[in-house]
Amino acid sequence: MRKRLTVDYERDQASGWWTAQVKEEPGAITQGRTVAEARRRIRKALWALWDDKVAAEAVEIRDNVKLPAKVRRAVASSLQAFSERDAAQRTAKVRVRAAVRVLQQERLSLRDTADLLGVRRQYVHQVRRQSLTSPRRAAKRA
Repeated sequence: MRKRLTVDYERDQASGWWTAQVKEEPGAITQGRTVAEARRRIRKALWALWDDKVAAEAVEIRDNVKLPAKVRRAVASSLQAFSERDAAQRTAKVRVRAAVRVLQQERLSLRDTADLLGVRRQYVHQVRRQSLTSPRRAAKRA
């Protein structure tokens, strides 16, 4: 089983640098201008502490980035917005595909279908082609 360590990252307000420290290995401490740089350097600190590069590279690291409450809320809000956007895009895709099928059944042209739905003709063509080659469609034709 892989060894799992937690690394706390804390930003120094004066310098802007990030300090990284392994909770389970108090001697493993480093810093970096960015979290990513501190993350890379913490492995080097573990390597130096353990004198084992393979173990330092193999260890699983769980990041614990400490942020002020205001920043944490802003990040959480942004991540939530991205999640909602992705869900809305999946829903829109399903609905557009259903609409393409209905408009195709009504024998509307590719161009009219695309214009009415506000999508590119190429996308309508792809959806139509997929509906012709889908397993359910093939089963209905047989």
